[in-house]
Formats: sequence, structure tokens, C-alpha cells
Amino acid sequence: MFLTFTSASLLSVALVGNATQFSDAFRAFALTILCIDLVVGLLTHVRVMSVGMEDLMYVLAMNRLRAAYVDLDPGVRPYLMAGHHDDEPGAKRTYYFLGGRSDFNQVAGSSMVFMGFVNSALIALLIGSALLTAGLPTIAAVPVAVVAALAFFGVSLTRGHRRYLEVWKNNPPISATPPRI
Repeated sequence: MFLTFTSASLLSVALVGNATQFSDAFRAFALTILCIDLVVGLLTHVRVMSVGMEDLMYVLAMNRLRAAYVDLDPGVRPYLMAGHHDDEPGAKRTYYFLGGRSDFNQVAGSSMVFMGFVNSALIALLIGSALLTAGLPTIAAVPVAVVAALAFFGVSLTRGHRRYLEVWKNNPPISATPPRI
């Protein structure tokens, strides 16, 4: 939904720009649309982060249930493909129990990173456009916009990582993965 909304709004910016010959009215319209897109993007980002945490919550809950099954009947263990430990290694086993996926791929391919990247691009467009509209030369506006985008992306990744680490800090496992010998 967010990408459809953003695509349609940016298309409307292009159409209005052409119709108004990129006048001052166009600049105001474009900045307004970019602000709206960014607000919707940030709200979508918050929702994506919440869904990711909810997903992890349910993975841990199901791992605890599987651990209880194994405690009741250890013979069921070979039939469980997903993890049955409610710690980080157990959650990782559940997320990709067929193997072959690295932590980097899990994070880089996540909706959180995708939304962070798209919002970073919107921030760069908005700030760059606002600075150009205010009369700043392109050679100054572009680096400021890029730095703002990179800063947002860095903060987004840091916040996501902190939330992930808080899960493990605040929820000690009941059934931890045994150490490898």
C-alpha cells in the first residue's frame, strides 16, 4: 500500500510539474506531497517495526511450546524442524530452519531495512527540494540531503538493533539452547 501511495503521489508531482511548467506553485505542491509521503512512510516504518517484534514474540512463544512437547516426550525431537529453544539461537533456527541464510541476509532482506531505505530516499528528496527552493545551490543542497538520508538510515538501523537486543535482555529463556561441545 505504501509503495502504491508513494508511486501515485510522485506521479502526480510529475504531472502537476508539467502542467504548471514547474512554477512556484509546483514547488509548493511538490514539497507538500513529499511531506505527506514522508509522514505516511514513517508511520509505515513504525508499523513494520511493530510487526517484526510481534513476529519474534510469536516465534519465542511457539518455541516454548515446542520445548514443553520435548520435555513431555523427548522422542518428538527429531520431528521438529523449527527450534524448540526460546533463546536467540532457537529463534534463528525457527526463522530459517532449512539453513543456508546468514544473519546479514535476514536483516538486509527485512521490511525494516527496506522501509528505512525508502524513507531515507524520501528525506533526501524532501530536504534537497526544500533547500533548492530556498535558493541554495545544488552543490550544497545535494550533500546536505545525502547526509540527512544516511543519518536517518543509520538511526533506523540502530533503533531496530536496540529493540532486538532488548528482547533478549528482558526475556530470559526458559529453555536455552545447550552449548556446543
